[in-house]
Amino acid sequence: VIEKGIRNNCFYTTQMGELTLGVFGEKVKTDLSDNGGTVCMNYSIDTNMRLLSQNQVKISIKEVN
Repeated sequence: VIEKGIRNNCFYTTQMGELTLGVFGEKVKTDLSDNGGTVCMNYSIDTNMRLLSQNQVKISIKEVN
């Protein structure tokens, strides 16, 4: 879950064990209509409060006939 201004925790299991990840939504902007639109998100991922990555996603949505 990515929410603006909120850090959500999740648990990730690997063969080496479990990892607690935090996902912090820095920017979440949507511009959607019945015909499509865009979703833009800037977020960071951390483990034990140590930054792992900063990410940006832009999704364009359009109607397909």
